[in-house]
Amino acid sequence: MKKIFLVLIAFSLSIYTFSSSFNSQTNKGIEQSKKDSTLFRSYKFITLSDAEKILEKPVHLRDSLYKFSSGHLIYKLNYVANYKDSTSKGLLYFEFEQWPDSATTKHLYQVLKTQQEKIGVVTPLKNLGDEAYLMKDVMNYPFLLIRKGRKFFKFQVSYITNDTSLNELTKVAKKIVETH
Repeated sequence: MKKIFLVLIAFSLSIYTFSSSFNSQTNKGIEQSKKDSTLFRSYKFITLSDAEKILEKPVHLRDSLYKFSSGHLIYKLNYVANYKDSTSKGLLYFEFEQWPDSATTKHLYQVLKTQQEKIGVVTPLKNLGDEAYLMKDVMNYPFLLIRKGRKFFKFQVSYITNDTSLNELTKVAKKIVETH
């Protein structure tokens, strides 16, 4: 009976210790997430002015998203061109991702590039991060993926017109990558 009692006490202590450790780690994770969130919001990515230069139209921010989970940070922005008629469109998508390590981003970059090569023409780009490419799909919509260390920068323009500036897209991308 004494042995059972001692085993129960030892078991209870181990659960208490694990629980305290888990709560401490969880609280540290929450605090780190809050810290990362505060730091992240101070970043500047694509501004309204940048989006207008790329789409060569007045635009508005349609959507933005921030998410941090398990060391993986995602930030998305979607801009839409303002048109007087409802039949015209112009969209600019931006996504920033930061992974826990650069080995993950290297691997994901290769996977994405291989997939993109199956659906469009992929053109490697120099002087943008560690690796970068431009892909145009069957609709001729440009998609730009840049890897810099453990970070991804993704840009896509949809419903392009003669006014859309691929040159401005590349300039804005370069500016953003250099500052992050």
